[in-house]
Amino acid sequence: MIRLNMGISREDGRLGMESLLTGVQQGLDLVMSQLPLGHPALEQIQNAKIVAHRGGLDSGYRENTLPAFHRASLLGMWGVEFDVRWTRDEVPVIHHDARLGRVHPGRGVIAQLTFGELRALAPLVPTLEEVVQTFGGKMHFMIELKDKELNHASRKKKILEEHLSSLSPRHDYHFLSLSKEPPLALGIDPQLCLLVAELNILKIKKEVLEWDFAGLAGHYLLTTSALQKQLRAKGKLVGSGFLSHKNLLMRELCMNRDFLFTDHPKIITRSMKDLRKKIGQHARPL
Repeated sequence: MIRLNMGISREDGRLGMESLLTGVQQGLDLVMSQLPLGHPALEQIQNAKIVAHRGGLDSGYRENTLPAFHRASLLGMWGVEFDVRWTRDEVPVIHHDARLGRVHPGRGVIAQLTFGELRALAPLVPTLEEVVQTFGGKMHFMIELKDKELNHASRKKKILEEHLSSLSPRHDYHFLSLSKEPPLALGIDPQLCLLVAELNILKIKKEVLEWDFAGLAGHYLLTTSALQKQLRAKGKLVGSGFLSHKNLLMRELCMNRDFLFTDHPKIITRSMKDLRKKIGQHARPL
């Protein structure tokens, strides 16, 4: 989600290209860390809504698992982003890739496995129900819908509604999607969903406005101030990512984003504490 990856993933079998693009991303982050920036105001710091992407990828725990989410909660993350896929018997589970192998041992495509088979192969893959029971109301959920082709969409919509029935839409959760098709197929209110842009940010912006989605999330370099102004003029939300160090955090706080996504919740939590401390020191009377 919201990486400069041009849609390339491990599932395409193009690991060399992914590694190259990861290096480009790291280079961009390094350049941005050296640029002079403004200093966020206390209000901007206090209003920050920071979301741990897949629970955070720097935790030592496997992404999209209950231990990773627990750590994000302990670090004080406002929200957590996770990916929902469906098993063959229509159990919504939390897993980014279409198949096992990268994060969890074992082989198999999630959509071709029953939940019992998946649990036997990869017991740490949680269900949506388990995540809601454990963290519902404690952190805001950014629920990314991964499956583009949805069979039995009306039944799956009902299952989602049942699992999320104890939570309040907008207050407790939003949906995310890389395209308009999954939320529309599921009959999800567009006002509950942000579309996620990669390099296709102009296309996604157009779809957000045409289909009246809640907003857009994208890479911090692509969600420009001009684009943000256009979206805000239409009452849309804007999120950016991924924050990897203090200077990027400061930049994005000054941009007044609605949501800030990070793979590094520990670094960002420490940076937020440093910023609060610095502002507190400046505010002390002589």
